[in-house]
Amino acid sequence: MVIASAGKYDYIELDLDYEDGVEGMYMMDEHIKTDDSNKAAERVYAAGLANSWEYQTSTAIGDGAKAAVNLLSEVYGEPYSDHST
Repeated sequence: MVIASAGKYDYIELDLDYEDGVEGMYMMDEHIKTDDSNKAAERVYAAGLANSWEYQTSTAIGDGAKAAVNLLSEVYGEPYSDHST
C-alpha cells in the first residue's frame, strides 16, 4: 500500500508512527514516519505530503515512484525495475 494523501489520517486503521510536521507552505501538522525508502510498516509506504515531501506525489514520477519501486522490490524479494536495460 502506498499512502499519498494529505490531511487527516484517521481513516487509516494501521499501527503507524507519526512525527511532527515540518515548516513549509504546503506542509501538514503531522506526517507518517518512514525510513529512507519511504517504508512506514511492512508493505506500507508513504509518499508526498503524507511523508513530509513538500509537493504532491505521483506514482509515475518523483517521491511516489520511489515508494512504489521500493514496495515492489519488497514484494518480489529483489530490486524491481520497470524497464529493460
